[in-house]
Amino acid sequence: NIGDTNIKIKFENQEYEANIINSQFKFNIPLAKNIKSYYHNISFYAEDEFGNFGDKLTTFYVIPVPTLLETKLNKINYLPSDNVVIVTNLYDQAHDILDRIANVEIRYNNDIIFEKNFSTKEEVNLKLSEFSPPGKHIIETKSESLVSKIEFSIDTVEKIDVSLSGQVLGLRNIGNIRYVNPVSIKANDKV
Repeated sequence: NIGDTNIKIKFENQEYEANIINSQFKFNIPLAKNIKSYYHNISFYAEDEFGNFGDKLTTFYVIPVPTLLETKLNKINYLPSDNVVIVTNLYDQAHDILDRIANVEIRYNNDIIFEKNFSTKEEVNLKLSEFSPPGKHIIETKSESLVSKIEFSIDTVEKIDVSLSGQVLGLRNIGNIRYVNPVSIKANDKV
C-alpha cells in the first residue's frame, strides 16, 4: 500500500504535481486549443518518504479537428481557354494540413458548370472552354462540414476568325460573347 505522496507529471515541457492518496491519484492537464494532432508523451515520476520511486512514460492520441478550409487560385482573372488551378488546404486546430476528401463546385449564374471530389492534398486543374461566359464565377469547396468560397472572373473576348478558302470567305466567332461589330469586306480594292 502506497502512503500519501506526490507524483510529478511532465507534459509538453511543463511539470505538474498530484497527490497519491490511498494508492490513487487524479490530475487534470488543460490542453492548448492549438495542440498538435496525433501522439503525445506524458511521463510520471513518484517517490515516497522511504526513497522508493518509479516512473512511467505513456502515450495518448489527439484527434485532429478540422478548423479551417482555405481555397486558393493561381490567379483571379482569366481568359477563355486558360487553366484554373485550385489548391485547397484543410487545417486542423494546430494549423497543420490534413488530407481529406473535398468537393469543389464552380458556379456561373447559380448554375453548376464544374464539380469534382478530390483529396485536399491535390491540385484541381480546370481547362476553361474557349467559349466560357464572361463575368464572375464562384468556387465553393466543402470538406468536413467546412465551406470555403472564392470568386474569379473570366474576361470578355470579342473576336472573330477570318479564313479564305478559294472563293469562300469564312467568319467564325472565337470570342466568348456575341460578335456585333460591323465587318468590312473589300474585294478588288472596293468595299
